[in-house]
Amino acid sequence: MREWWLGLERRERRLLAGGALFLLAVGYYVLLWSPLAERHQRLEQSHAESVELLAWLESARDRLQARRGETAGATGPSRAGVSPMLAVEQSARGHEVLEAVKSRRPDGERAVEVVLEDAAFDRLPAWLAELEGRYGLSVQRLRVEPRDVPGRVDARIRLEREA
Repeated sequence: MREWWLGLERRERRLLAGGALFLLAVGYYVLLWSPLAERHQRLEQSHAESVELLAWLESARDRLQARRGETAGATGPSRAGVSPMLAVEQSARGHEVLEAVKSRRPDGERAVEVVLEDAAFDRLPAWLAELEGRYGLSVQRLRVEPRDVPGRVDARIRLEREA
């Protein structure tokens, strides 16, 4: 190989070396830089969407907390004596969320963890407000993940009744 290289004229060696550098640069771009740049752009887009969802959820939480007093008086008699498991079932049925409830797990006598799959997001605020106002179950933890279909979400919610 070395004999072949040295057998080439100086101009041919420069041309081959330049071509090798060009192929190396193109390979670097195609195999490394471009995929990483695309992944970075997708992550930035996902982050922006997550930040937007978080801002919306925080504003919804603030609206729910502001309505806390209104809801308690407007929903009728209190059912704070109902177990959290039963309260979730009764209120979910009334808000057409029951079909999305995939599991309910009691966490002591005053709390329940609920897992929703493919739930209509626009029904959740009113349902959670009723749980708070009528049953005294407040949201302690809420994780919502959007699905591929707009307006549909998966959620994990921990509700607890204060002592």
